[in-house]
Amino acid sequence: MIAAKKIGNFDPLSVAAEIADEALWSWERLHSDELIIDIPGHWGEYRFHLCWQVESRLLYLACFLDLKVPDSLPTGIYELLTLVNRRLWMGHFDLVEDQWIVFRYALPLQSHKSKDVIPQIEELMDTIIGECETFYPVFGTLLTHDVPPEDALQMGLIDTVGEA
Repeated sequence: MIAAKKIGNFDPLSVAAEIADEALWSWERLHSDELIIDIPGHWGEYRFHLCWQVESRLLYLACFLDLKVPDSLPTGIYELLTLVNRRLWMGHFDLVEDQWIVFRYALPLQSHKSKDVIPQIEELMDTIIGECETFYPVFGTLLTHDVPPEDALQMGLIDTVGEA
């Protein structure tokens, strides 16, 4: 295995914090390698947890949906996760500690120049928010109604016109 090169003061989490500042999202730096960003969405709030792994040059992103999974897991939750993940081109949804639905993705960053990674991080965050906005109602349908996973997927993905 080739040893990772030292990349000096490069910090993609600072880049993500700048993106959050520009979008007026609240954020908190937990450690030098961890950042939390709260992002309001159409269906609820999304909590981004970003971690920077210097040795492997990976930016790990987890986006938690503010849907609480009940203590008694819905019977179709894992089947629904599989159905949803089959529709994704990148990343995946997962169930954390049987309590939270989260979207996960790891982005390898080869460049160590902020100007090179800003568009990558912006695009990735926009894409993840888009996927969460798309599938939030799908998971919400299964968690609040007693429906089979296939029905939750179809009902959650219906295109609506107008607002009630």
